[in-house]
Amino acid sequence: MNPILEQIRFMRKIVGFGRLMRMRKKHSLGLGYARGYVTTICLWSLLNTGLLDELREKGAVNLAEFADRNNLDLAALESVCEYLDGLRVLRFEQGVCSLQKRGTTLMEEPRGLFDLLYGYEPVFRDLEPLLRKIKTYGKDITRRGEAVAKGSGELGRQLPFLAVRELVFSNGFRRVLDLGCGDLEFLFLLCENPEIICYGIDNDAATVEYARKRLKEANLAHRITIEQGNMFAVKEAAQKFRDVDAITAIDVFHEYLSNGTDTISFFLRTVKRHFPDASLVVAEFFKLPQSWLRRIPTVTLEHHLFHSLTNQVILPIGEWVKLFESSGYQVVEKKLLHAIGHGYFVLK
Repeated sequence: MNPILEQIRFMRKIVGFGRLMRMRKKHSLGLGYARGYVTTICLWSLLNTGLLDELREKGAVNLAEFADRNNLDLAALESVCEYLDGLRVLRFEQGVCSLQKRGTTLMEEPRGLFDLLYGYEPVFRDLEPLLRKIKTYGKDITRRGEAVAKGSGELGRQLPFLAVRELVFSNGFRRVLDLGCGDLEFLFLLCENPEIICYGIDNDAATVEYARKRLKEANLAHRITIEQGNMFAVKEAAQKFRDVDAITAIDVFHEYLSNGTDTISFFLRTVKRHFPDASLVVAEFFKLPQSWLRRIPTVTLEHHLFHSLTNQVILPIGEWVKLFESSGYQVVEKKLLHAIGHGYFVLK
């Protein structure tokens, strides 16, 4: 008899065919959630040790040599690769590892999801103490800022940066000041239009140093100026960047809403006073109704959870518009992408 049929007959005899099928269905459901967790942890380990990037670059890697070069436990590394081989993410044979098609795909656009989630991993690791009020976010628990910035940047380049660039181009703006400019990826995209001159402000010294390095390599120093500074120092910015006709802010404002809207409202009124002729081009996440997420559980579901647990406030569309208008701006253009819970506004 076929060995598999013999096993099925034996299990059927023990528990019955109907119960066997119900158990299989329930275990499949549970395994989907458990496997997602285990797979993510394994991918993080291979990303952080550099193996996945080396596989992308070289195509195939000898694990013993890689483990020796990076002072890794070979047996543990092989166990992880064997697991991912079973999921057809990697191919691991005779000590050599390579990416399968599924793994290659995960290292493309979806990689930003894994980097972003790694940034919030400390929050989920201590979720129970957070729930029990034993630990508090911001005091006992913090996210990994570098990983959050990396993941956000990778995801931003796929759509949000392009959406804001389209609004800048279509409205004919030529002198752009970007708040929280990060690694300059967005400003590099704007400079694809040879008529645009860009300025960037970021308050993180390490980020600004890295951005200046990238700027030098890109040979765009004649069109992009970057300053380390506080975006709330509006008067000083207005004195430095007098000729801007647009100010861009991509996912900046929601970081300052944990104590209400007064901080951003005051900031917007100040910007209006010191840059009276400049438009604002704003990209912000907006809160989707629970009924919508229940019906269409996109990645916005995770995004809302990340932000709620870390005291970041995501406003519904109506409240964003109310905030802009009460601060002296008129919404002259609005684009909404419900699939990712992201809104784009041109304010004047």
